Amino acid sequence: MAISLLGTAETLVVGNQATKALFGTDLIPFLTEGWLTNTTKATDNSWEVSLKELVQGLVPGGQGYGIAQSSFSGTPSMQIMKVMTMNLKKNGAQAAVTAVAAPVMFKMARKVFRRPIRVGNRLLKGTGVRI
Repeated sequence: MAISLLGTAETLVVGNQATKALFGTDLIPFLTEGWLTNTTKATDNSWEVSLKELVQGLVPGGQGYGIAQSSFSGTPSMQIMKVMTMNLKKNGAQAAVTAVAAPVMFKMARKVFRRPIRVGNRLLKGTGVRI
């Protein structure tokens, strides 16, 4: 089965907005920071949470969610819910529009650029990649 470049791009666009809406950061920093890369400005405050911080918060005896204890009251799970609620209020509308509009736009692009895509797919035949 071949990897679709347009399908991958579409998934990244929608996934990026989903992580922005819930965790306050883009998809790649959400997945990699703290594990594959050092923490940067993408996940360095209490409103931005990385996957590493979520895992640490879920593991018994872990280091918590990376949320400043002075910023929020309640249990760690209540704190992460407050962060996600705040991020949804801030970025939820944009994420919802992107989740609906991106697939429609990619579908239109596939129809408009059908011939160049077909030519590109012929050139890439046998590589395991398609446009």
